[in-house]
Amino acid sequence: MSGVVNGLAWYEQGAGDPVVMVHGLGGTASVWEPQAMRLAEHFRVVRYDQRGSGASRSTEALSIDRWVADLGELLDALDLDRPHLVGHSLGTLVVQHFAARHPERVRSLALLGINRSPPEARRAAVLQRAAEVRVDGVASIVDSLLAVAPSRHSARHAPAAMAAIREMISRQDDASYAASCEAMAHSTRPDLSGVDAPLLLVAGLADTISPPQLSRDLAADYPGARLVELPDCGHWMPLEQPEPVSEALLSFLPH
Repeated sequence: MSGVVNGLAWYEQGAGDPVVMVHGLGGTASVWEPQAMRLAEHFRVVRYDQRGSGASRSTEALSIDRWVADLGELLDALDLDRPHLVGHSLGTLVVQHFAARHPERVRSLALLGINRSPPEARRAAVLQRAAEVRVDGVASIVDSLLAVAPSRHSARHAPAAMAAIREMISRQDDASYAASCEAMAHSTRPDLSGVDAPLLLVAGLADTISPPQLSRDLAADYPGARLVELPDCGHWMPLEQPEPVSEALLSFLPH
């Protein structure tokens, strides 16, 4: 089942307690394909293209606030009551900010390749990337992203994952991708002090975009958090190591 709500393209499969999956920068709902197939055996799984990505084209300003509002509006439109929220990369920022503002609407959080707010060097790099895309298009940065975001192990041994990552990034709209970079660069750190939902953190030990120490730090600060670390895994973990990621989610989510 699929459809469009308020300009957002969404996809649904399975039945049971709701799980909503939020992709990261340069991704689409397709990044979750391996996990959605497994989770749909036990859950009602909803994925969507965030505004400005994939089939959810947008000409309006993009921001964390806009993406958080989109998530809430999607939950309302599809009658998704207290879902489990799963985020990857930029999607973890959206999920965290949503949980911080609406803790009563969240059953649990699973954050893969966590992003809390970029350090200054990262902000500058992402803004520079946005500037390059505005001049030369997304095609100009695909090779450089593929050289650093997946692990070396994945680059050598997971050609299907590398092809899928290349395809998702290459098909992004130039202006929307640049605006998404800028929105992420200007993001603030979410305050999770009022959130008590169960938390799963999944970190790739070879992730240079969201180093595993970020997940370790949050795990240390969040009571009862569960941390899973994946060897030889870079930033695009749902595709680089689909089975371990699926198993981590299934072990965490009650079913």
